[in-house]
Amino acid sequence: MISMKYKFKVILSIKVIILFVFSSEYSSLLFHPFVNSFIDNGLKNPWQFYFEHNLNLDSFPYHPLMLFILCPFAALSSLLHFETLFKLPLLFADLGILYVLLKSFPNKEKSVYLFYFLNPIIIYAIYIHSQLDIIPTAILLYAIYLLMVNKFNYSSLVFGLALATKIHIIIALPLIFFYLYKIKNIRVALKYIAVALTIFLLFDLPFLFSDGFIQMVLLNPKQSLLFDSFYNIGSVNILLPIAAILMIYLHFFNQEKVNHDLLYFYFGILFTATIFFIYSGSAWYVWMIPFVSMYFIQNNNKKSRLLYISFSVVYLVFFIFFYKSEYRDILFLGNKINIKIHNERLADISFTLLEVTLVAIMYAFYKYGIKSNSIYKKQLNLIIGIGGDSGVGKTTLLNNLQNLLGDKLLQIEGDGEHKWERGDENWNKFTHLDPKANHIHKQSEAIFSLKHNETIFRSEYEHSDGKFSKPKKVKPKEFIVIAGLHPFYLPKLRKNIDFKIYIDTDETLRRHWKIIRDTKKRGYSTQRILEQIETRMEDAGKYIYPQKEFADMIIKYYPVNRFNLGEEKEKVILGLKITFDANIHIEDILNKLNCPLTWDYNDDLKSQYIEIENRPHVNFEGIALNSIENIKEIIASDIKWESGYEGLIQLISLKMISEKLKENNK
Repeated sequence: MISMKYKFKVILSIKVIILFVFSSEYSSLLFHPFVNSFIDNGLKNPWQFYFEHNLNLDSFPYHPLMLFILCPFAALSSLLHFETLFKLPLLFADLGILYVLLKSFPNKEKSVYLFYFLNPIIIYAIYIHSQLDIIPTAILLYAIYLLMVNKFNYSSLVFGLALATKIHIIIALPLIFFYLYKIKNIRVALKYIAVALTIFLLFDLPFLFSDGFIQMVLLNPKQSLLFDSFYNIGSVNILLPIAAILMIYLHFFNQEKVNHDLLYFYFGILFTATIFFIYSGSAWYVWMIPFVSMYFIQNNNKKSRLLYISFSVVYLVFFIFFYKSEYRDILFLGNKINIKIHNERLADISFTLLEVTLVAIMYAFYKYGIKSNSIYKKQLNLIIGIGGDSGVGKTTLLNNLQNLLGDKLLQIEGDGEHKWERGDENWNKFTHLDPKANHIHKQSEAIFSLKHNETIFRSEYEHSDGKFSKPKKVKPKEFIVIAGLHPFYLPKLRKNIDFKIYIDTDETLRRHWKIIRDTKKRGYSTQRILEQIETRMEDAGKYIYPQKEFADMIIKYYPVNRFNLGEEKEKVILGLKITFDANIHIEDILNKLNCPLTWDYNDDLKSQYIEIENRPHVNFEGIALNSIENIKEIIASDIKWESGYEGLIQLISLKMISEKLKENNK
């Protein structure tokens, strides 16, 4: 099989050859001479120079950063007398978009190469037609990527750079504002706008008030295309492109929840709708291509491929054979290529077909985006309960979930509900396992409040000294984990916990772990720990073990070999059994673990289990990305996957969380 690395080299080589042999008069008569004039005139305002000397005012409708990006390549091109070097930033921008798409879809490399890197529209508009619009598009896409990974400050800086290359990028800014307003607050949204506009103005201010810059950039005739499509009502006109843009803003703002897919596709709809109502040049279509590619990457099926091919073909047919431009579209080795067909009826048909495919793409964007956004339409926060006896591994699992869910997760330790501090005489009558020694009703009320997005106040139990902390304000988050001895004891608490995990570690192994933990972290002697365990066994049987009946997932660690109890250096070979809901489709995940295991359904016709005695060494993140829908909507931007059994438990837990979110949505 041909590797993706080899395919990349082949495609890149083809693109470089096309870049070298093809060009257009836009590059040779407009862009390149303009940048050269900036260099030749001692870096003085080139727009003013063109204006004062009555030169072609169509030459460079871009903003200053675009000029600065192209300057080094223009200088190198002049020095080596090799004009193609001037176009290298186009190649770099193309590779930048490829990089962002590969980062966004790490398990769909083949689709990324097919629908973006081999995209005929990019090849024609950029490599043959030599248009510059891929540069601001690449910078914009990177700004959006940074936004998706919650790097808002960096994103706003990069967005400002995109604006400083071409002003059309500004139509994306309201979508980002509404997105940040929804997921954060108005302050974060306003800060983003302020930073982006400040960066933009820093580049524009030295030229902003010159007549040349105003005429060539701000009042460029292409800008007026937004006003050329209208619907006449009486003595006034409805400006269709502007109306479409405003409707998209309002529709986006009215969405109760916005995930990454929906935001990406609204960007796609925004640029596609703008182009739909404008008789634009070939370069403007580049704005929408990364977002169109995202749709096809995620929907690589026969219908989508047919739409992709149709769009590409009608675009090429119209712009190669029918589009009328003031400048030559195609130069081959410097020679003019004229293959235009001068037939208005055929031109109308070709343009109509192109417009129809744009409508089809907008519909596909909307349909898929809304469907994707509705998978996890959370009305309430999701509550996860982790139960089991002391020392079974609840804290380890809690931390592993924290590594996946990040700052979306709120941890609630059940020990904070003990009624008395360490040393209180009441502990002579009750064990910690007795629900009467804990504020379990108070705990239930707190979980109910957090689930319904209400703030609570609670104290934490400090294991170091056995004291309670002062009550602190606790704000709810998307995911709330309650880990303790009694999470499933009360019916009303069980009702509010969406995903119940019970850890049923083998008793000998539990004692081994508990001795190691309590001797190191709590300073207890082995004898004291064993005596404490024995005094609690009766209560464990009465109050803790029965909770297993209500669990959605039961995790059981057990030793495969014999070992000396409480010896930290003792090598214990572990086996793992996980029992969970039979409705969870797990077979595809199990097939990717690449290790021997037992998988079967239980006789209760409700649950299934897997049993494994060899730690899997696989890429759990890759499996998760391929197996869990919209996983990025659940997990944090910066996550940590464990290896072996703990990674497997993370994976199945994440799969269960996904299914629970879908159930809640229903």
